[in-house]
Amino acid sequence: MKYNYDGLLAKTEATARKTADLVGENRADIDAILTELHQDLAVIDRNQAQLAASLSGLSNAISGFASIGYSGKDEVPNDWANMYTQLVGPISPDALLGSCGLLDDAFDVLLGPDPVTDCFARTGPLPGATSASQQGSSSADPLEALYGPMAQGDGG
Repeated sequence: MKYNYDGLLAKTEATARKTADLVGENRADIDAILTELHQDLAVIDRNQAQLAASLSGLSNAISGFASIGYSGKDEVPNDWANMYTQLVGPISPDALLGSCGLLDDAFDVLLGPDPVTDCFARTGPLPGATSASQQGSSSADPLEALYGPMAQGDGG
């Protein structure tokens, strides 16, 4: 079998020329996209530890949401599902209703200060949570136990 190397080289050259022309015609747009991509990657790089910490809990969230359509050990399908979600950050319900949240502050104004001044001491352990000493952690912060570095609020 004889190969047509001249034809292959001609087509390769034509393809390379068209590609170079296409890049040249769109150079400004490509540069802008690459600049934005580099900025986005820099943000990801600065927050890599926080992203890894938040992604580490993703499997539990997926398993939890995947199981809402079924009930019991036999996994009988449900026609309905009740869900509760908890947001993290300044827009979360805890900022309004949680310990030392706005409602708690309003009660302090109306009823007098809470005798327990440490906000983290006002809450009990999370259901099924082990104590900080059992976890080998010195943090008694329930948000720290759930969300790790994301709960510290430094935002990267």
